[in-house]
Amino acid sequence: MNVLSPGWRSRALCAAGVVALLLLMVLARVIAGAGSELRRAEQAKQGGYPDLAVTYYARALEWYAPGLPAMQRGRAGLLDLARAAEERNDPQLALQAYGALRSALYASRSFYTPGRALIAECDRNIARLLAATAEARDDHPQMTDEEREQYFLEQQARFPGPSVLWSILAELGFIGWVLCAALFVWRAGRSERRLAQLAWRLGLPFAGCYALWLIALYLA
Repeated sequence: MNVLSPGWRSRALCAAGVVALLLLMVLARVIAGAGSELRRAEQAKQGGYPDLAVTYYARALEWYAPGLPAMQRGRAGLLDLARAAEERNDPQLALQAYGALRSALYASRSFYTPGRALIAECDRNIARLLAATAEARDDHPQMTDEEREQYFLEQQARFPGPSVLWSILAELGFIGWVLCAALFVWRAGRSERRLAQLAWRLGLPFAGCYALWLIALYLA
């Protein structure tokens, strides 16, 4: 069987087109979801509900895709809310905004962690704000302000990094189930009579790759 024949080339292009279409559909959903949450965040911010704006900005960042402009807007929105809250002497809202930004950045990690410098800035600001609370002074009366801040900064630094192994397995699982779906569409169009057999042959690897993807995302 000649894999370089025109027939095979056309089928390979068809399969590649299906994979590209599936990826574009996922990307379109991410862009639409992030944009919707950003609009809600900006409406809440303009309407005088900064705590609600923090929630919507954080939701926008959950629709993560590398290089997506909405990611920069979401991060900038949370930083603006946090800094404005500090200027208004509202440490609770500032902590909420810095914490939401930090959590969103860690939630979008894979085999690398995006925004490491921004995470470090959030850690410093959260530690400074926590160290200045009455609860911190009561719990650590023997410490100076600088010592309390260093203590909370060390607590923040204990957040574990991403698991490289599970991150790679998540990527492989995603690629696997997308390829299985594309191959099923391609082969089903060529032989409708063997559709049930094809479903069994590709359904099991599809289910395995999809399960691997979900489990690895949870454990990464």
